[in-house]
Amino acid sequence: MNGSYQEAEKVIEEVLSRSEFNRSKERQINLDWLKKILDKIQEFFSKILKAINEWLEKLLGRLNLNFGGGGGDATAAKTIAKIIIITLIVAAIIAIIIVFIKILRRGKIRKMISEEDRELAEYSHDPDAALALAEKYRAEGQTRLSFRYLFINLLTELNKREIIKIARYKTNRSYMKETLGSGREGTEKVKPFFDTFNRVWYGGKKIGMTELDNFFRERTTILGLIDGRTGKSGDRDNG
Repeated sequence: MNGSYQEAEKVIEEVLSRSEFNRSKERQINLDWLKKILDKIQEFFSKILKAINEWLEKLLGRLNLNFGGGGGDATAAKTIAKIIIITLIVAAIIAIIIVFIKILRRGKIRKMISEEDRELAEYSHDPDAALALAEKYRAEGQTRLSFRYLFINLLTELNKREIIKIARYKTNRSYMKETLGSGREGTEKVKPFFDTFNRVWYGGKKIGMTELDNFFRERTTILGLIDGRTGKSGDRDNG
């Protein structure tokens, strides 16, 4: 039965090596503690599989079922039966692990959204402070953080102009609907900011310096259109 057990253990290792269990690196979030937990879970279930293997050996031996009439056929049939049972158990284990990962991931997203709510409320009284952070991180080459604070600055500038109203637990989708529904000139250009924020911040994707610089310029253009100017007067040119 060692062969069927090794196959089952191999399945677990392959599942744990898939991208969904390593996405933390892509998101640049330190989840080393989670990997340790998963290693413990894998070790625990490996022991469970060994115990199940021994139990199945004893059970099938006691039942003395007639698998194929005896001999090699009976041995093969017993092996197949054990593989099927262990495969079902492994499938259940995989399902439990996937649910566990999804719960943790949702919790992490909720925490990120809560942090965004807090910073929006903080910088709504001082949009320039968020812009200063965006420029600081851009100069340091930290493009994801730079775009994060550029996006926060844009939202706080829209709030300042009463195009949106920043409120706790409002979603970015709500802010986008408010902006597009305002009918103000230039607001139709904000959608790429929301799409890119979801992709870069929540999705953990990279943003290049060229793309980031374009967003800095686009921010100036949008606010200039909203204010009825070209972006040269009363606002910094961040290009």
